[in-house]
Amino acid sequence: MLDFTQLEQKLYDLLLTAGKQFPPRWMRWLAMYYPDARIRRFFWRSTAVEMGEDTFANFGMIVSDDYSSGEVLLTIGNHVSIAPHVVFAPVSEPNNSALLKKHPYVAANLVERRKIVVEDDAWIGAHVTILPGVMIGRGAIIGAGAVVTENVAPFTIVAGVPARVIRTLSPPPHVDEPY
Repeated sequence: MLDFTQLEQKLYDLLLTAGKQFPPRWMRWLAMYYPDARIRRFFWRSTAVEMGEDTFANFGMIVSDDYSSGEVLLTIGNHVSIAPHVVFAPVSEPNNSALLKKHPYVAANLVERRKIVVEDDAWIGAHVTILPGVMIGRGAIIGAGAVVTENVAPFTIVAGVPARVIRTLSPPPHVDEPY
C-alpha cells in the first residue's frame, strides 16, 4: 500500500534539494501553481522575489517581471496574506509590439519598471492587481478585485478600480510589540 504522506514528504525534500537546478521558467511555474504553499514560497524566493517569514502566497499569484535577470522587483514583508490570483506588475510594457514600444506617448507614459513593496501584516484580496512602483503599508487591506495604482498608507483599507480609500484603521495598541 502506498503511503501518500511519505510520498509527499519525499517529493517535498526532492524539490527543496534539486529545485535550484531547474530552469527559471519551471521554478516560476512551481511558485505560481504548486499545491504546497511552502514550495511556492521556496520557488518565489528562488526567482528574485523577496518574501518574509510567515507570509502566505496563495495559489495563482503572478509576478510580471524579468525573473531570470535576478533583479528583485517585488519585496513582500512578514505575515502578509495574499489571496488567490493576485497580480504584481512591477514591469509594464508592450513586450510583443515593437511599434508600441517606440510610440512616444507609450514610451513616456505607459512603459514602467519600478519595484513594488508590501510591508508587514498586509492583507491582499483575491484577483487584486498592483501596478509598478506601488508601496502597500503595514497592516493595509486591499479589497478583492482592486487595481492599485498608488501607494496605500499603513492601516488603510482600499478597494475598487482604481483602488480608493474606504476606511482608515487605528493601529492596534500592541502594534510595536514583537511577534
